[in-house]
Amino acid sequence: MKILKFQLLFCLLILVLNAPAENLIFNGSFEAGSGGFALERHQRPDTNPELKFLPLTTDAVIRRQGRKALKIENPFQEYYILHCKDFPLDEKSSYRFSAWVRSERETSLIFRFEFRHPSKEMNIVHRKFQTGPEWRKLSLAFQTKNSGGTYLLRLIGEHSPGTLWVDDMTLCKE
Repeated sequence: MKILKFQLLFCLLILVLNAPAENLIFNGSFEAGSGGFALERHQRPDTNPELKFLPLTTDAVIRRQGRKALKIENPFQEYYILHCKDFPLDEKSSYRFSAWVRSERETSLIFRFEFRHPSKEMNIVHRKFQTGPEWRKLSLAFQTKNSGGTYLLRLIGEHSPGTLWVDDMTLCKE
């Protein structure tokens, strides 16, 4: 009986240690459409005289896995920011953000996490990545230091023309 209890406890421990970390991003696979995300565009009258706003869409044809990927069209070479819901993160902790991205042509993309609070140390972490026509996993590890609280995630697209696809976006505590 003791051996059975020990074996059961050991199996439970293995399951707990191998459990995947919780993804803090709602709808990071975009299977529920673009819900949970918003797009801010800095429109350019010189390249977009009608000031046509192209909203976020999902693509069921070009995707990494699942049924959909997020699609950001940028034919007018406009600066844009993809906003995600804010995240409560623990102080003095390590986190990893990752996403699979693909673009029509070589372009750059910035992932940026911001923590701002009037009575705490500001913490801004960002990294610039290159993207291209093949799916590529981009990853950013960061520490919250003494700045636990609400963090903002921004995905910033520069003035490159073309379409960007994003899939399987995750934010997990390490």
